[in-house]
Amino acid sequence: MIELVNQSGEVIKVPSGARKFYEARGFKPVGFVNVVAAPAPVEEQDQFEKLLEKPIGQWKKEDVIAFAAAKEIDITGTKNINEAKAIIKEFLESEDAEDWD
Repeated sequence: MIELVNQSGEVIKVPSGARKFYEARGFKPVGFVNVVAAPAPVEEQDQFEKLLEKPIGQWKKEDVIAFAAAKEIDITGTKNINEAKAIIKEFLESEDAEDWD
């Protein structure tokens, strides 16, 4: 099985043999795509408020990818979800975090 993600941050798990089929439809292996999303709707912002109440170590992979996409945090090239979490943690601790909606 392999995890794939599209530009909107949708993560799917498919058999390795189906990879080419999904790549032709815009999916890339998790960690190899620069996800750019539209501005977050109100319900998505509420989701992130609840997410931010939890320590980042408890976030699921899908949460990390969706948050990075919505906040335009580049996690491209990270080797694992912990590296992506470290990038998000740096972002949250920076002054830039105060500027996002």
